[in-house]
Amino acid sequence: MTPTVKAQSHASARLPHLNTFPKLLIGGLLYYALAQFGMTFMATQPANITLIWLSVGVALVMYLRLGKASAIVVFIASFAANYPGMQVADMAHGVVHTSIAALIDTLAPWVMAGLIKRHLQSGLSRFQDLVTLVVRVYLLPIALSVVMLTVNLILGGYIGSELFAQYVLQLLFSDILGALLVYAFFDAFVKQQQWPLRQSALACAAIVLALAAMLTAKLWLGGFIFAVLPCVLVMIFVCASVFVYSVLLAVVAALVVLFGHDFGPFIQDTPMQSLFMLQSFIVTLSMLTIGGRLLQSQLLNETDSKHYWQHQARFDDLTQLMQRNAFMDAAEHSLRCGGLKGKSSSIAVVDLDLFKKVNDRFGHQAGDEVLECVAYCLTKQLREHDLAARFGGEEFVLLLSAHLEQGRGIVERIRIAISELTFDDYPELRVTCSIGVTHVNQGEDIGSALSRADGSLYKAKQQGRNQVCINH
Repeated sequence: MTPTVKAQSHASARLPHLNTFPKLLIGGLLYYALAQFGMTFMATQPANITLIWLSVGVALVMYLRLGKASAIVVFIASFAANYPGMQVADMAHGVVHTSIAALIDTLAPWVMAGLIKRHLQSGLSRFQDLVTLVVRVYLLPIALSVVMLTVNLILGGYIGSELFAQYVLQLLFSDILGALLVYAFFDAFVKQQQWPLRQSALACAAIVLALAAMLTAKLWLGGFIFAVLPCVLVMIFVCASVFVYSVLLAVVAALVVLFGHDFGPFIQDTPMQSLFMLQSFIVTLSMLTIGGRLLQSQLLNETDSKHYWQHQARFDDLTQLMQRNAFMDAAEHSLRCGGLKGKSSSIAVVDLDLFKKVNDRFGHQAGDEVLECVAYCLTKQLREHDLAARFGGEEFVLLLSAHLEQGRGIVERIRIAISELTFDDYPELRVTCSIGVTHVNQGEDIGSALSRADGSLYKAKQQGRNQVCINH
């Protein structure tokens, strides 16, 4: 058998998998670090309430990857992060209310992880998945958790009861945004297989441009804040999801750090109105970016799927040669207005001799291997503008950009190549073919030329097979 070169993919070397305990430790440290970062740079009063609670996203990912063992780590990390802000003179009082807050922080992402496994088993792949994630996964668990957290703050004397509605709304924004941004990035990260340097450079450039727009809005002209939108949204069309969400995370963090205290271009009559404007801008930017990227990916996948099925309809799955209808259309086009217009051409019908006996004796797997090798022999002889097709079973058809005698020479080489095929798994297997070839007259219908080639093929079979017959 003529050997074919196959591309081999080598998995890139990876570090050994970490044990569960080190992974839990890393997750806990990341939870604590993001909580501290949020309370230091993205906090409103009191200091343990942040504009974006990214730690809830880390806890969610830990549950998805490491399971229920994450619960104790999340509880400890949440307690350690919250206790300094909830510590009072009565130590027991602070410990109790911090423990309640940590327990709520532990349970909410655990519930969300279970809902993701139920409703989003393939992660985020379609625009509808974003709606499912926010409405069916995040909304109820987070709403219940923020109500309980706010009640805990009121009962502990940390805030007044008149702030209940404001804090529930603020925490709802904070937790949904944190969970959405971290989970979207994580989902894209684990699906990403290649890391193009060009896309990394584009992501860095987008972050720099967005930061420049934010600084301009803060120091000079507030309207420049809207220049952040195109800096992020254009990434949807030029980069993979993981780069898009990396830019979004960086830009959102910068927005909160720069404008979380004085609100800059988002300032309104009251601090709560200003806060609502800032959070609304961030939510709009996040939903547009993630939703737009998912919609873009969905459209690309649908286009790829359409092309795949079009290919399947036109090409034989085994040999990758054109099927009959596709060949007839391509041949008519080539002869009338394509590469063979006005040129001498010939058509050949190739039929394997006694192919049924191959299947009966050696099995259909051997028969499929024979067909693949025959297709290779055919395509190896093809030149520019030549066409090849499998018409069904063991019959193949060629349209050659050559006059009759040249065409005869081409198909004779094909006949010899097929007769010399050997098969490692079937050393006794030998294959021959009969070929009928004729010229195609100018303006002639491809069907009539094919009929004459069929007649030549029949003659080759009658004369003993394994030969080429021509029809002048």
